[in-house]
Amino acid sequence: MLTRPPSPEARSPSPISVWSEDDADASSMASSSPSDVVPALTRGNSIVSSTSSAQTSMASSVIGEGFVLESHDDVLTVPDRYQIDADLVCPFQILDCERVFADIRHFKVHVFSHFKGHELPTSASCFLCDRKFANGPEDDAAQAWNAVLSHLAHDHYRRGQRLATVRTDFELMRETAGSHEAVCGTAQRGVHDECGEKSGQEATRFDEKHDHKEKLDVIVAAPPGGNNKSYATATANCILYAADRELFGIRRQGSSNNSMSVGEIFADAQRSNVGHKTLAKRLRRLENKAGFEGQIKQSISRLLEVSKSEVAGQRVVKFVTVYFQDADGSDATTTAVLLNLLPYTCAKDRTVRYRATQLVAQILAVLSAIDDDLYRMIRHELIKRLYDKVPATRLEAAGALGRIVENELDSDQEGHDSDEEAAPTLLDKLLDVLQNDSNADVRRKLLLNLPITPNTLPYLLERARDKDAATRRALYSRLLPKLGDFRHLSVSMREKLLRWGLRDRDEQVRKATARLFSERWIEDCASTKAQASDASTVDDKLKIHDASIPALLELLERIDIMNSGAENGVGTDAMREFWKARPDYVDAVAFEDDFWDKLSPESAFMARTFITFVCQSDADQRAREEDRIPEVTRIGFYMQKHLNTLLDSLRAKEEDNAEQEFIVEQLLHIAHQLDYTDEIGRRKMFTLLREAISTADLPEEITRLAVEGLRLVCNPNAAGEREFTSVILEAIAEVHDTILPPPPKEEEQKAVKTIMVNLKCLHIAQCMLENIRGSLQGNVHLESMLSNLVIPAIRSYEIPVRERGVLCLGLCCLLEPKLAVENTPLFVHCINREH
Repeated sequence: MLTRPPSPEARSPSPISVWSEDDADASSMASSSPSDVVPALTRGNSIVSSTSSAQTSMASSVIGEGFVLESHDDVLTVPDRYQIDADLVCPFQILDCERVFADIRHFKVHVFSHFKGHELPTSASCFLCDRKFANGPEDDAAQAWNAVLSHLAHDHYRRGQRLATVRTDFELMRETAGSHEAVCGTAQRGVHDECGEKSGQEATRFDEKHDHKEKLDVIVAAPPGGNNKSYATATANCILYAADRELFGIRRQGSSNNSMSVGEIFADAQRSNVGHKTLAKRLRRLENKAGFEGQIKQSISRLLEVSKSEVAGQRVVKFVTVYFQDADGSDATTTAVLLNLLPYTCAKDRTVRYRATQLVAQILAVLSAIDDDLYRMIRHELIKRLYDKVPATRLEAAGALGRIVENELDSDQEGHDSDEEAAPTLLDKLLDVLQNDSNADVRRKLLLNLPITPNTLPYLLERARDKDAATRRALYSRLLPKLGDFRHLSVSMREKLLRWGLRDRDEQVRKATARLFSERWIEDCASTKAQASDASTVDDKLKIHDASIPALLELLERIDIMNSGAENGVGTDAMREFWKARPDYVDAVAFEDDFWDKLSPESAFMARTFITFVCQSDADQRAREEDRIPEVTRIGFYMQKHLNTLLDSLRAKEEDNAEQEFIVEQLLHIAHQLDYTDEIGRRKMFTLLREAISTADLPEEITRLAVEGLRLVCNPNAAGEREFTSVILEAIAEVHDTILPPPPKEEEQKAVKTIMVNLKCLHIAQCMLENIRGSLQGNVHLESMLSNLVIPAIRSYEIPVRERGVLCLGLCCLLEPKLAVENTPLFVHCINREH
């Protein structure tokens, strides 16, 4: 309860109103003169007159290393936390307050200062027990809190209890958070709590102290629990003064927004991101006032020591950016602020370096023009920060220099750059950081900020192999879509980007690559097909066009589908993701007779991937698209046509057979996906594939696909496997019979042809062995092949024939374990002889 001492003559006036009679045993009451003032909220609190000096006798009571601090009234005092009897801990430890006091009066002053002069809650709960206190109808506003603090000091602290079992008063926290009453000296105070404008005039400070001293006299003379309005007003003002309003820089409630000072504007800016534009306008109204430049430099300088994790600091940085957004780089205030920040970029403290570099980078990003001399200074300092040991500082410097080098390249192209070596030198440094910086955020920052030129593009695209997944994802999701038409890239680079992205170990990178292929690259081709003239706009190129099969065929041609469309090529992966992402193109596919009559490598690959996608889809998808899958007889007819065309070109020894071979391969892939329940179609495909296998002139890839297709046509049971091996051995015999006795002058040609035919027969046998699962024993066809083809090949003096014979023997050993044991010495001998 707020009371006054029993007798003014018995005890001198107390320097604070929150004092009760039951605190008499809390501390020794040294008499004080009328000039005593309320102690300031600093680490050192003075309890003696300002005219006195520190008592040397107190040195023995200091714990640890002895030292004193200067208080607000210029008196050297021993900090409370180093006094032996300092046991009164501030209960607001949840606000990161760690103050400890020996005097209960100073303890109460400090606790009340957390409320910053606002109206106190009408109830209070003990922080260490369940006891509660509440104000009565006639009680003073501070009655409940005065009582709980006295209870806390006498019933807990003085009896040895500490805040180890402190209980958080959530009702109090909710109430203070809603009105912004509880403010701590470190974490919750914010960035610019010390940004209040100090006049620096000692006379004014003395008047304020004298004025508060008179109010203290009113408090002492007022009756406890009375309704004296001047008493309540003086109490609030006294607590506000004890909290040192000037130090914390917080405006009194009800002050006019139009008369806000620079410090008050920055204090408001740190509380929320909302209203920064309005605050920036108010700050601009103060530009013509005297001392404005010094005040804004002081306010910005207070931000330098705020850590990166502090949210209030980021808000102030954003506010500073908003303020300078419309400023001119040659403006006196802008120049003064930047010149004031540049020395701090080389500071010893890592937080100061980071904040100074961040502010310079952010201000530089919003300026439309800047003085040349200032520009060179900033450039020089940022280059040094590019190699800072703190990654966050390097990150800010990299972002700023990425924009600077773009401007330098533009000026160099226009012929306005007097230093021709400047831009390449800076660019080389940034490219070196892009390749070698250990921090992924720095590399990603440069990846997204460096200008895209023919010189920088290879360095940017190689980030597709960066060890950081987020950097690789940024390349595919942000840089490549921004790059423009993908056709400006080389064919090999397109294929590499697809292969690296679609086969990345990170799922998000794979998804970003699939979106790039199915949404951006296809639209680049579709926009070319859709435009009727050269008058297309940027919006036309960015919009989603209707499905266009010619655009899809062009896209396949642009990624060199003949090389990337192999069985395990990246083209297969790309089209699988394309059909999943673009159902409009799935609906647009139609296999008319004209489509099959004019097959090209791109259209054949499109048909193969579409049919594979439908056959591997769920039952509903297959049922919807089943009508568009061609029949086995139809595919067999077109396969026969293209096989004959390929054989004719091979026998005519034409050089350009790659396209026809690719088309036949795609038709064989389609044959692997068909349904062979139709007996007529099955017999047609069986005959066609057998003839293809027995043709010695066909390439090995076509022969392999034909053997796999023949195994699918035959029944999957043991009888079907015996039929399959019988047909294959017949084909091998037919191929071997192509070796005819030549005239005596052609012995050398006969030897070469014999080697080629033996290699062809062994390749067919290898493909057969890879597609059977039965045992070698009991299958007379396989035993005959082993004795008449494989073993003679192993004994051959021709190395290619011997190597393929050993490979076939190994496949036979997989089917017969006993044969593997018998031939282990042979395999060891081949390994030792490096065969």
